[in-house]
Amino acid sequence: MHSASHKSNPIRHQPANQSERGRARFGRSGILPTLLAALGLLTTISQACYYDNKEDLFPDTTSCQTDSMSFSQHIVPILNTYCISCHNNASAQAGISLEGYSNVINFVNDGRLLKTIKHEPGVVPMPLNQDKMPECPIQRIDAWIQQGAPDN
Repeated sequence: MHSASHKSNPIRHQPANQSERGRARFGRSGILPTLLAALGLLTTISQACYYDNKEDLFPDTTSCQTDSMSFSQHIVPILNTYCISCHNNASAQAGISLEGYSNVINFVNDGRLLKTIKHEPGVVPMPLNQDKMPECPIQRIDAWIQQGAPDN
């Protein structure tokens, strides 16, 4: 039988062999947790995102074709997507209809179409109360205008 004076002290446990001494040195109070924390911090910092704009974060992998723009094939679908719901012949908000070439060309000739979709100063940016439309549709409308805004 063991007497009460021979009880081991759980707080002052001495490692029994070399392996346990190594674990004690690299354990909770050792250097290993500190090294692991430092390694984790360095990994996080080195992988941090350094991009600061949408184009770098989400590059457009498709090219925006702007050669030989056609009103019916290229411009009308853009206007239908971004403009016609508010600016059509039936309900021309602010008195503006972009339905049909004869209506659109008036806003091309006075420069308002391009200025509004580019959100330039001095005009009401369109689409109203929304982000600017993507660059490719803007580039296509601009190219169509630069190509003489043909009714084709």
